[in-house]
Amino acid sequence: MNAETNELIKFQLELEKDEENIKDDFIKWQETENEARFISLMNDFVLKTFCLVGSSSVKKGIMDIFSYVLEKDLENYTLIDNELAKANFKSIANKTDLHFVNSQKTHHINVEINQFKLETTEQKNRSYIFKIGGEFYTYLEKEDLYKVPIRVEQINLNKYNCPYGESIPYQCFRLREVVSDIELEDLKIHHIYVPKYPNICYDKGAKDVEKTIAMLNANSYQAMRILADNSIERMAIYNMMRKITDKPEFMEFYDKEGYQRAMQEELNELAKKEGYQSGLEIGRKEGVAQGIEQGIV
Repeated sequence: MNAETNELIKFQLELEKDEENIKDDFIKWQETENEARFISLMNDFVLKTFCLVGSSSVKKGIMDIFSYVLEKDLENYTLIDNELAKANFKSIANKTDLHFVNSQKTHHINVEINQFKLETTEQKNRSYIFKIGGEFYTYLEKEDLYKVPIRVEQINLNKYNCPYGESIPYQCFRLREVVSDIELEDLKIHHIYVPKYPNICYDKGAKDVEKTIAMLNANSYQAMRILADNSIERMAIYNMMRKITDKPEFMEFYDKEGYQRAMQEELNELAKKEGYQSGLEIGRKEGVAQGIEQGIV
């Protein structure tokens, strides 16, 4: 076990110890907040780190989101390459995906974080779930080949509104026969539209886990603290968020400026494509108008 692995274990134990007095310390932590170092949970590396290195309460808070979507207890589910990825922050960044599996290897869950709705986003994500489905039997013993039904689900955490209706917070796509309405359980694609959840939390009847989903949308420690709302799991997530930014090796791989630059590049790509399509449409309309005027069309 190398020094970096020891550091991760020490950090995890430190987080567990913090929870002994988490309610008493929660208000005091406000004094040590540094908004300039705020990091977003809507980031692959951050969420993987929280799932792997977080305290038991941190992990439970995040897994509760996935359990809520799938309507299933995920207590015995772990990340693929769980132990390999724990070696250091570099291995977390490079050697694992947000790909969970149960202990029997008969149910796979792929989690994707989508900052923007690009033309390629959904097709790219579908290719991941189809790939996992195609590799399903490689995780099982040979005697189980084609005997165990394929069960692969994808959860998309989207930081944009639903393209089919802005008021929709959640969608699920399944394989279904169009006449008999018979449904196959093999593949399911879930979409959570994260920006809808802060508004849902204003309702008195909001579920506790919906406040945790709303935390994904937070853009400041203050917003996270408000959403924590006396929940051990959310306070633990907030605490880990504060403390992990003091880890230079974590920040090296998070690289906030680089992350934001990558996000800006995605936005530029989106704007370019939308501008191109808009330009084509304007050109087509102007061409038709000119043709009518000249008696061509």
